[in-house]
Amino acid sequence: MESLPLDEDYAVHPTPSESDDESSGVETSEDDDLSSIDSEITLLRIKCQSSKPQNEDYQKLFATMTRLLLERFKLSQEVTYLCEAITWARNTVTPSNPARYHTDNDPMEHLSLLENCLHEQYVVSGDRADVDEAISTGLEVVKGTPDGHIERPKRLYNLADSFRYRHELTYSNPKGLVTDSDIDKSISALKQAVDLTPNENPFKPMYLSKLGDALLCRFAARNASDLDEAIQAQTQAVNLLPCEHADKASYLSDLSSSLRSRYTRMSNAVDLEKSITAQKHAVELTPEGDASKPVRLSNLAYLFSLRFQDMGYVGDVDRSISCRIQVIELASDDAYNKPTWLSDLGLSLVRHFNLTDNIVDLDNAITYQTQAINIILDQDRPADRPQHFNNLANTFFTRFRRLNNITDLNKAIDSATQALKLTPHKHVMKARHLSNLGSLLFHRSHSEHTGNDKAAEDIDKAISYQTEAVELISRLTGDRNPGKPGYLTNLGISLRQRFERSGSKGSDGIDKAIDFHTKAVELTPDGCPNKSVYLSNLAAALQTRYERLQNIIDIEHAISAHKRAIGLTPSGHTSKPDYLYRLGLSLQYRFARLNNVSDADEAISAFCESAGSHSGLPLTMFKAACSWARLCVKRDARPSLVAWKTAIDLIPRFVWLGTNVDERYNAVVSAGDAFHEAVASSIELQEYKVAVEWMEQGRCIVWGQILRLRTPLDDLAAAQPEIARGLKEVSLQLEAAGIGQPFISIPGDANSAEVSLEEDAQKHRRLADQYEALLKQARQIPGFEHFLQPKQLSNLLQGWVANSPVAMINLDENRCDALVLRDCTSPILHIALDRFDLLTARELQLTLLKTLAQQRVRIREAESNNRAIRVYSLEEESSMQHILGILWTSVVHPILSGLGQIASSTPETKLSLSHITWCVTGPLVFLPLHAAGLYNSSDDPKLFHTTMSSYTPSLTILVEAAKRASSSSRASSPRILALSQPNTPYHTCLQGTTREVKDIQEVYIKHTAGHNCHDFKWLNGEEATISAVLTKLSTHPWCHFACHGIQHPDNPTSSAFALHDGPLDLRTIMSKSFASAEVAFLSACQTATGDEKRPEEAVHLVAGMLVAGYQTVFGTMWSIGDSDAPLVAKEVYACLLNSGEDPLADEHEHMDQKHRAAYALHRAVERLREKVGVKEFVKWVPFVHYGV
Repeated sequence: MESLPLDEDYAVHPTPSESDDESSGVETSEDDDLSSIDSEITLLRIKCQSSKPQNEDYQKLFATMTRLLLERFKLSQEVTYLCEAITWARNTVTPSNPARYHTDNDPMEHLSLLENCLHEQYVVSGDRADVDEAISTGLEVVKGTPDGHIERPKRLYNLADSFRYRHELTYSNPKGLVTDSDIDKSISALKQAVDLTPNENPFKPMYLSKLGDALLCRFAARNASDLDEAIQAQTQAVNLLPCEHADKASYLSDLSSSLRSRYTRMSNAVDLEKSITAQKHAVELTPEGDASKPVRLSNLAYLFSLRFQDMGYVGDVDRSISCRIQVIELASDDAYNKPTWLSDLGLSLVRHFNLTDNIVDLDNAITYQTQAINIILDQDRPADRPQHFNNLANTFFTRFRRLNNITDLNKAIDSATQALKLTPHKHVMKARHLSNLGSLLFHRSHSEHTGNDKAAEDIDKAISYQTEAVELISRLTGDRNPGKPGYLTNLGISLRQRFERSGSKGSDGIDKAIDFHTKAVELTPDGCPNKSVYLSNLAAALQTRYERLQNIIDIEHAISAHKRAIGLTPSGHTSKPDYLYRLGLSLQYRFARLNNVSDADEAISAFCESAGSHSGLPLTMFKAACSWARLCVKRDARPSLVAWKTAIDLIPRFVWLGTNVDERYNAVVSAGDAFHEAVASSIELQEYKVAVEWMEQGRCIVWGQILRLRTPLDDLAAAQPEIARGLKEVSLQLEAAGIGQPFISIPGDANSAEVSLEEDAQKHRRLADQYEALLKQARQIPGFEHFLQPKQLSNLLQGWVANSPVAMINLDENRCDALVLRDCTSPILHIALDRFDLLTARELQLTLLKTLAQQRVRIREAESNNRAIRVYSLEEESSMQHILGILWTSVVHPILSGLGQIASSTPETKLSLSHITWCVTGPLVFLPLHAAGLYNSSDDPKLFHTTMSSYTPSLTILVEAAKRASSSSRASSPRILALSQPNTPYHTCLQGTTREVKDIQEVYIKHTAGHNCHDFKWLNGEEATISAVLTKLSTHPWCHFACHGIQHPDNPTSSAFALHDGPLDLRTIMSKSFASAEVAFLSACQTATGDEKRPEEAVHLVAGMLVAGYQTVFGTMWSIGDSDAPLVAKEVYACLLNSGEDPLADEHEHMDQKHRAAYALHRAVERLREKVGVKEFVKWVPFVHYGV
């Protein structure tokens, strides 16, 4: 919440009438003034000591000494001079002195001088006795000053000032006796001073201004009519002063404050406009270097924020930020208000973010608010800390909602916890901080990052804090506090969440939630900007109760509340897409209940408007687009394509390049199965080309982003070299930022580590903004309108020569289909997989996982003895046969039939083998299509009898690999890097890895006839360090990894090869691009095993090697036997290098090179089956080929 502007208090206490010395025209310093006064005081002391009471000038000397000492105090603020001045003043007016009060011309001059000293003493001490004496003295002075005397207005002014001080002292002390008589007396005295002073008198504007202040003070206490009179007096004061007058800016600022107060009370827009005009003028008249300038700029910024909040003038947000930036630039480092100004700038930037969705605003806001906290911590200002921590918590939360980074939410909770701890128990702000902390815990409770147990704990804590907030504010202020509706609605939200989690059949929890939301709405006037929030939350609670109890009245009321919320929300507000989405859901419920077509049409309209908004949370708009599409399918399928396209186009906005790969992979989960539905809808409408394009956009999203960052820019460089150069530089930095290693903290330096993490993240987001800006520039160049946008199928396949079909399989709850690309020109072949469904696929995946767990090949790597596998049981054999049989009958065989291929029960000759590349989705990612077949007898058909299989994570990755392969010719004797890890530290022994590489080396030596042996680089054991391997990979097109593989299900980018000095993880591989890379054999466990939460993303080591530039990659779906891997590896290399003992070796020489790698693995696995038996599925099935 934005802090209130600091009102200026320019109380000027005039000294008694005394002519100023004429200026000599020479500028003097304060030190010169002090020296001069000190000299005068010294000389006057001598005169006073020699003077006698009966002397004619005795009283005049005492009075002059009093004035000099008072002036000396004002210059130096040394209280000893003030005390001495009071002593001299009292001596001047002693009862023994017959002329104690007056001179010949002024009967009260000396007593008035004492009153001035007493007034100054109160200002210093704050002591009630001092102000009481000042008032009693002042009353005597005014009483003794005749009506026509020239000094009477000034003395009335001084008396009024003292009354005002005592009024404020009484109100600031809760134990004091509260009375309004002092402020009444102050106003009365000021009115007399104004009436007695002609307009041409230079003091009249000051009296008018002070009268306005006093009236404002009484207005705040009880009297509304005083505000109008105050504004009238202040306006007159301003009008009487010329622009060059030193006090004009101060009076304008005071007038602006009064006008703002009346606007806040009466909501008359004219007052706000006048307030802004007056404050602008005040700022313009305030000279540079004046300490008041930042204060007045801050007040002007607040006025712009107020006008935006109430009237929606978007430009005011920029104006407010501009003013606040000037405030920070002008404020000295030790300015007391600097933390408040920094925090307010942060809040203005948050408001700007809500309009523009520019993450830079949030990053800068956090920086400024953190600076504010650091200052108040350094200055030991405990009273200021809670509000600043609360503001920072709100900003972190806003960024969490946009980026869905759990770190931001945890930081928000930490800051809110600090705000709560630092707030006194009975302080009214404690309720706000309790409610805010509860709200943050609520959000963490239903974040996908939070486990069930932690979520239950968070929601219970949230309700406890929020209940305490409501009870506290009710005790302190009843229903009068404007924050109470917010506390009520926060508590209602948490109660609804817990009710939804509980599954309770009763309605107690949701009834209480609705009661709180209703009360929040009732307490909030229509003009309040938060009323739409309270209405929307009430509607959500009513909808929840409808879902449970099916009372049609609830959904009717929910729809009504949603519509009211939308009506109160201006266009462009970031919350409007969410309100529209919620309205659509409620209308959809009523449509399902009453089957009223108008409800469906209205819901579609709401979803459409939400999804097409220019501001708001991208994930909310994505959900709205999906709901729009699904409802269109029920009403009219054709428009659903527009909706699905909107949804798919929104994915890059929440799976954003400005976040690191781990955050993007977490964001991918939010997309769910939407792209499967989109593809299914397009297939239903026979839009097969669109279906293939959407499959590409919806899967391997992060890999696709990395590949786009590595796209050659030759054509763009020819057209616009500067843009191309900028894109290249930013792309390199952006890729490094996205895949870079996390910051390593220095022990004992946790704070600097956190700052560095924040700075790194902000720099990353700035790079993403630069990248998008450069892309926008590039797309304005003729011929580059679609530069680096998702490619249409024709552009994607351009230059690709397909030598075998690619089967892309989509699994949706309503239908399963294969789309087969046979070549670049033939129509896409659609094959409906009517005998297969998503549920069956999930059951097969679970069965496979169970079977592998029983075989100890899907357990954690650290628990396995080695790559060897235990004896296979009949039950497990039966499970595998069942899985492979279903895959054959329901998936593979229908596709082969659609392609015109005939299933065979016996192996075909090597030259008649066909080839297919599988591009699969959903649970099929984890199922071995390449081994599909019937295994009851040797005569049963099996895929490997007729067809070699390859896989690809996406069509784009396959096409890119094929293009690299066709543009380069493989050397007859390639340079090979082979590494083996027989005794990796902290891992079990793999003695077979040494024999495996030795066998490959022998094949290589045979192939080269002993020549170029140095081109085979073997790193064994401790030689295979991360650094050594990465260095050699850049110079050896082929590589072989014989080591442990580590699959991290919770953090897939940490999946790795276990090398001698640590893991070579997927994150590191992602950051590499090897220009000469060709073949990689990953003879390690689970290198082609994806992440079960994100099956479409292919987050595994094989995919990482493909994106790093390798054209062909051999991997494993699960753990492999330590004695099996050497056989397979030897056979693969023998075929690839044409050094085996195959009787058809000469024919292999003429085999299409595009399929040579697939055939090499096909033959090697065949040899393994011959050795172990065809039903030893766990041993031979895991070996797979990816790429070309």
